Amino acid sequence: MAFFAVPTAAGSQMSSGPEALVRALIERDRDAKLATLLPERPDDDMRRHFTEAFNASWANAMSHSKDEPVLDGDIITGRQTVTRVIMKSAHAAETGDVAMVNTNVVYFDEAGSRKPHRTVVRFFLKREAGLWKVDDISSGDEPSIRTYFKTSYGR
Repeated sequence: MAFFAVPTAAGSQMSSGPEALVRALIERDRDAKLATLLPERPDDDMRRHFTEAFNASWANAMSHSKDEPVLDGDIITGRQTVTRVIMKSAHAAETGDVAMVNTNVVYFDEAGSRKPHRTVVRFFLKREAGLWKVDDISSGDEPSIRTYFKTSYGR
């Protein structure tokens, strides 16, 4: 099955809107393992769901992972020791071929606290070849993933 496939009744992938793509991404990260599931080099599935610019930034950053971990936390929340992520609400705003989806998520950490932490996560999407794709992710007051990659790895 494709990474973020939204199945139709016949079981094939269909083009989905920005909010559906984000919901699928967060569901995939439910156990805070998304970063470990993404390959070092973008594969067909990653190229299908992330923009060319995101994939180029990702590949450049991952080329530095031999020296130190590029991402040592959860890709959605930007936090370390996250064990579970749940989306509580989402709101998409589209303008032409760009969209932003604001989500409210709760996450749990390894500290053993049963009390969830809350944060706002923003997903920036672009339509490429007729499909919505994630172009960047920003959590709380943290810099976005691509901003972090550019600052840390020059691209």
